[in-house]
Amino acid sequence: MAPSVAEPAAISADVEWQESACRTPTGAECRIPEPTTCPPAPRKLRSESSGYNSWRRYAPAPETKFFLPKAADLEKIFNVHTVG
Repeated sequence: MAPSVAEPAAISADVEWQESACRTPTGAECRIPEPTTCPPAPRKLRSESSGYNSWRRYAPAPETKFFLPKAADLEKIFNVHTVG
């Protein structure tokens, strides 16, 4: 196949598009600077030994009281039906 006359124009248009297309800046002024020193280590959280809730840690747990129903009341609620 013989080369056509339109091919050089297509190649030059492609080169122009590549030159005018968006590109990532690569100059030294656009680069992220290298850190001069390392950042400090993270600090530990303060203990809450002198805080508002510190007394709760050492206070005895409150006594839990349960409702104790009578056996007759339980039989009324959970009446067992026998199949006969």
